[in-house]
Amino acid sequence: MNKKIFRKTVYLLCTSMFLCCICYSNVFAQNNYETNTIQPDTVNDEQLVDEAICEYDEYLDQNIVEIFDRCKNEKCAIINDAGVIENDSGESYEVPVYLLDEVIYEKNTEKVIANTYIYNIPDLEEFVASSTTGSTNVESIDATSSVKGWCTIYYTITTNADGLEYRKFTSTSGGYTIVDNAFSVISQKVEMIQVGTGPSFSVNEKRGPLYPTVNPWSYNTNFSNPISISFYHELGAKYQITVKRQSSWTFEIRNMI
Repeated sequence: MNKKIFRKTVYLLCTSMFLCCICYSNVFAQNNYETNTIQPDTVNDEQLVDEAICEYDEYLDQNIVEIFDRCKNEKCAIINDAGVIENDSGESYEVPVYLLDEVIYEKNTEKVIANTYIYNIPDLEEFVASSTTGSTNVESIDATSSVKGWCTIYYTITTNADGLEYRKFTSTSGGYTIVDNAFSVISQKVEMIQVGTGPSFSVNEKRGPLYPTVNPWSYNTNFSNPISISFYHELGAKYQITVKRQSSWTFEIRNMI
């Protein structure tokens, strides 16, 4: 083999391996997720953001049960009205979720935020039979878990020359782990929305519904305009997952900021 061709082939292989390692190397710290800060000079900002998102998705997918337990033990923030579960008879119950809100990339006047809801779907049949108050809480649903999972929205925060902050919803992802093999996941649905006031005009962007058939899943929003959250706004994703044992029920998360 020509020596120049051989050296070029080895260089390309090494470069590809290095970038893959960046994307799939995960750091599971005791209290925080830590992103890789060592990057090649030739990689641009867009590539760095993509790699940070890829790495964070992989971290969630591989560690979701441990993350849930850590949130429970360390008392992560709880959003009481973000999750709702409904059975096939139309009866619904509020299910609280844990919130992880983390900066995964930052440079100059821009940040990329991962806003993640960690959920635990109870065995609704057992929960309803044992519940005497009709209310739900994290401790009671954990004992009858069927599925654990997450839904993340990624958005940028940019600050203009006047010090005003704007946010743009860029992508969403999610996934689940079946805790009890008596259960199965029969469908998923995702909708994305960004409505509000931009720097000089109103913004109304939507995508979906989309129906993931893989686990985990991810979608870019393809939204083009940032909005201010100082005024009326909607920014985030609505995610539904339907599980089944003898009967089926649908769990819905509204991951909004």
